[in-house]
Parts: sequence; C-alpha cells; structure tokens
Amino acid sequence: MSQGRRRPCPRDVRLRFLLEALHFVRLSSVVGVLFGITAAWLVNRIVAMTVVATQWAAGLAFVVDAGIGIFSGWYSARPAARLQAIEALRHESFLQLAARNAPD
Repeated sequence: MSQGRRRPCPRDVRLRFLLEALHFVRLSSVVGVLFGITAAWLVNRIVAMTVVATQWAAGLAFVVDAGIGIFSGWYSARPAARLQAIEALRHESFLQLAARNAPD
C-alpha cells in the first residue's frame, strides 16, 4: 500500500458502485428517452397514427430507469464490499482466464 493511502472500507466500495451505477443511469436514460421520441415519430410517419411523447412519459421513464440502476448498483455493491481486495482480483482474473479458454 502506498504511503498516505488508507485501506478502502466497505462504505467506499459501495459508494464507488453507486456512483458508477448513477453514471450509467444518466447515459441509459438519455438514450432511452431519445429512442422513445424517435419511435413515436416513426409511428406517426409509418402508421399515420397520432402518438405523442410527453414530458410526463419521459420523466416516468427516467424515474424507472434510475430506480432500476440504483437498485442494481446497490445490490451488486453489497457482496463486493465484503470481499478483500486480493480475493476480488483473484476471482476476476479467474473469470477472464475462463472466458479466454471458452470454446467458440
């Protein structure tokens, strides 16, 4: 361990997982809302049916996406926060080795 650096506590690990989940929530929410608006526009053009993408629907989509993303980040952070760093790295390298040796 380098000088001046402390060992990460479980709270730090959980916080990192949640921040990463929030980053992906932002990105996926924007992509999802843009996809919904584009789908509504295509239905209007192709089927000649009036479909409106409202702000309320976009807000609901964002809230649902945020809830799922935060829950999944929190859920995966719980067991990760309990692991020792060397055990987590050992498990990760085993998975990478198994993926490389998997039959095509």
